Amino acid sequence: MTMMMMKKKMALLLALLLVSAPSPSFAAVPCNVTQDCTDRLGVKGAFCVRNTCTNPFFRGGCLASMKPGWTQLRTCHSDDPTDALENGDCRPSSLEYPEVRTVMRGWDTQTMGSWLLQILMSELLGVPASIEAGAPDLIGDFYNMRYPSPNSNGLTDAECLVRASEMDNGECITSTQEKDSSYVPCCHISPEVWEERRGILSPLVSSGVMEPFSELNALAYQTWMIPKFAVERDPTLGIYTGLQGEENRKKLAETFLTPTTWKQYC
Repeated sequence: MTMMMMKKKMALLLALLLVSAPSPSFAAVPCNVTQDCTDRLGVKGAFCVRNTCTNPFFRGGCLASMKPGWTQLRTCHSDDPTDALENGDCRPSSLEYPEVRTVMRGWDTQTMGSWLLQILMSELLGVPASIEAGAPDLIGDFYNMRYPSPNSNGLTDAECLVRASEMDNGECITSTQEKDSSYVPCCHISPEVWEERRGILSPLVSSGVMEPFSELNALAYQTWMIPKFAVERDPTLGIYTGLQGEENRKKLAETFLTPTTWKQYC
């Protein structure tokens, strides 16, 4: 496959993912019959089970559902139901390539990157690909029948990369097959690492656990936002000099109190 062909395929995958990925709310789509799922989701492949639409990409894959004329099934992986191959939901890897597991850490661009890699490997390259979400009750798999639920549990890419390096032949399946307290997160790829983590992960590069860093050619920034009324009440909160230093610690504590978590906010 030429580089130009690969770029075109990646662009197609990204476009499909942006228009077809499950909603960030991951809300269940109600139904009475399977046709309701096709009408409401706008793609084929979903079924009405217990009055809820299944993930349309579970059977066959994203391209099979979205691209007219695409007939090749996705490649099966270790988190699929045991009867997925028998039922024709996926195909075995023709390459006999070991499964590649990507870590998902919860924020949108990292989630999209994980799914994009899973689709690329599973549907175009014929490589078994799964998603590490950090715990057996968290579902990151793009193809999960009941939709993925990529919530972060504090998992770091470092710990699951180290785990993979400790496994025989680097295979994660034996580490993640038990869905109980013996479950240990394991991964081979972290698709998005921010600059401030370079110092944490650099020792893994020097020790041979990780490959050297590679740029994503993307520009990003981080900001801290506060309500407009807070700045109107105290203009010093609108500039960094009003937030730093020991002299401002008491002011910040009394102004903002205990931080609100995302769970409390939502």
